Amino acid sequence: MIRRRPLGILYNPYPGSCVRHHNPLTMVRQAGPAWKHFDMTHKDKHGNKTVCCKGCSKIFKGSHTRMVAHFNPDDASVETCPAATAEVLDEMSKYIHELETKAEAAKKQR
Repeated sequence: MIRRRPLGILYNPYPGSCVRHHNPLTMVRQAGPAWKHFDMTHKDKHGNKTVCCKGCSKIFKGSHTRMVAHFNPDDASVETCPAATAEVLDEMSKYIHELETKAEAAKKQR
């Protein structure tokens, strides 16, 4: 008797690891840290999302970048959340610093 794997699950060479498969067409990106502080209110037919801040109820149409900027006092493109705690602002500043470090490292490799 031949056993068949369910569709979408490919052979994992590392049993017990959290990697399900290596197919880039079916891989899912990890959600960024800003999603913990927002609720998605609407998603249109093109995939554009409308989100609402849990702290101040400000509504955004846009990307994760705008959501992170909402918790960054140094970014003037979006109004900073007045209800954000110091912990949240610190978490987002660490995340922004991590992204900038990765971008610089990628630029150096070119």
